[in-house]
Amino acid sequence: MKRIVGSNRVDRKAWQKWRHVVLYGVCVFIGVIVNVSTIFAQLTHAAFFQPMLKSTAMVGQSTIFGGARFGWVMGNDIHKFVVGASYHAMLNTVPSNLPPTLTPRGLLSPDLHSNYGGLEIEYIHRVMPLWDFSVGVMLAGAGTTLAIKEDIPNKPVYFSQNWNYWEPHIGVQYALTTWCKADIQCSYRFVSGTGNHYTITADNLQAWAVSIGVRFGRY
Repeated sequence: MKRIVGSNRVDRKAWQKWRHVVLYGVCVFIGVIVNVSTIFAQLTHAAFFQPMLKSTAMVGQSTIFGGARFGWVMGNDIHKFVVGASYHAMLNTVPSNLPPTLTPRGLLSPDLHSNYGGLEIEYIHRVMPLWDFSVGVMLAGAGTTLAIKEDIPNKPVYFSQNWNYWEPHIGVQYALTTWCKADIQCSYRFVSGTGNHYTITADNLQAWAVSIGVRFGRY
């Protein structure tokens, strides 16, 4: 019986030709995995909690938001990256400046209230032993509520709307102690969404903001 060996010879020749490339690729892959694991192991990991106040504007009216933020910090002494979440709620209601609406008490203009929360990503650079500079962005979902306060039947009438916030910021932190940093940030709130409250649009909610807070944590 005649043996067919042609295909085996071709496979053997192909392996001899490419085996060095394959072995080199395997070695490079293993080296990358080892180096990444070493770098990751050398990074420091920490966390912080931050209560904060934010001064901004809604529908052209000055308002104050109170909020809190949690962040997971990864990096070295100079460069750090933060992934976390935050939530902010308006501490006061503001006039919406909308046309009055007919209620049992007559023509009334509704008040506006808002809150928002979501993901925060930040880069921190140590510029001096006690000073850090940061730049980051918050990606959040937001809700605004218009309330027409009536005496009869003694319950407000609510109209709600959801929005998407994208708020980049820059900030400076100063180390008060080894576990406490004062923080001040400047940001701008970009808003998008569908629909509106009467005549409130995303443009009415976009504004500059300045926030102050204290970060509790060692990093």
